[in-house]
Formats: sequence, structure tokens, C-alpha cells
Amino acid sequence: MKLSSETGEIAVENHLIYISISHDKTEGVKWESAKWDLQCIDQYQKVRTIAGGELTLVHDITMVNDE
Repeated sequence: MKLSSETGEIAVENHLIYISISHDKTEGVKWESAKWDLQCIDQYQKVRTIAGGELTLVHDITMVNDE
């Protein structure tokens, strides 16, 4: 899965990084955990990894009341 600040999925505000993952990116996936890294591209177009780790996917199902 790739996320980008160009698509609005990653935003930086007041030294905090916000990540938004839409349900279509995780719908039907079979994995429960994954490694991640956060990369930035500097003014010389050099890619640098600035953070990384592992995440756990928590499946959340929202119930819709059609009444």
C-alpha cells in the first residue's frame, strides 16, 4: 500500500504527521500486521527514510441503520 501527501493521505501540521487510510485500501485484506516506513524527498530529489516500524490492523465494521 502506498500513501502520499500529494493525494491528501499524509499531512504535516505543527510538526505532527497525520495519516488517513481509506477503507478501500484495507477492504478484504488478509494480513494483520505490516512493516511501514515514512520517506521524504528532499530538494535534490533524494529519497530519505525518516521513520519506520510495524503496525497492527484492527478491523472495524461500522453498522448502518437503514431506518
